[in-house]
Amino acid sequence: MRFQLFACVATTLCTVITLPLHAQQFLVTKIVDTDTPIPGGTQTFDSISAARISDGLIAFRGGGLRVNGTREESGIYTAASDGSLRPLVDTNTLVPGTTDTFTSFGGFSMDGTNLAFIGLGASQTNPLYQGVDGIRDGVVETIADRNTPIPPDSNENFTNFQGTPAIQGNNIAFHASV
Repeated sequence: MRFQLFACVATTLCTVITLPLHAQQFLVTKIVDTDTPIPGGTQTFDSISAARISDGLIAFRGGGLRVNGTREESGIYTAASDGSLRPLVDTNTLVPGTTDTFTSFGGFSMDGTNLAFIGLGASQTNPLYQGVDGIRDGVVETIADRNTPIPPDSNENFTNFQGTPAIQGNNIAFHASV
C-alpha cells in the first residue's frame, strides 16, 4: 500500500464540493509519499499519519520500515513552502535532561511553530520514558513525565499519558493517569 500526504491551497486546479453546494477551486500539492527520503535518515517513509497545519506550517508524523518490530527512523516533520522536509523531533533527538533519544511518538498538536507531543524513550536507567514534551523556539522541553508529581501536593507521579496534547500559545493541556 502506498501512502501520500496532500495539501490543498486555493487556486483553480481541482474542485471540492462544500455545503451548501458551492464549487471552490483548490490546488492539490503532494507533500510527502512513501518514495520520499526521511530527512537525516537512510530510509524512505513507510508510515505517514496525523497531519496538522498551523499558520501555514504543515506537520505530520512519519517513519520508515520496522526493524525488529521498531521504527528506527521516525519523528514529527514539517514541510516548507519550497517542498523541503525537516524534522521537528525524531529518533535522533535527545529526551530533555538525558543522554537518551526518543524511540517513538504519540499524538501531537501545533500552534504556530510551537508543538506539544507525547514522546517515548528507553534507556537502562529509565526503562520507559513517557512524557508530554513541547518545542518552543526550537527547544525541546519536558512538560510532564513519569517523574512529575501530580499537582497540587501529591506524593504520586503521573504514570501514563494518552491521546493528543493541546497547545495554544504557552498553554498545554494533556490527559494523564496515575
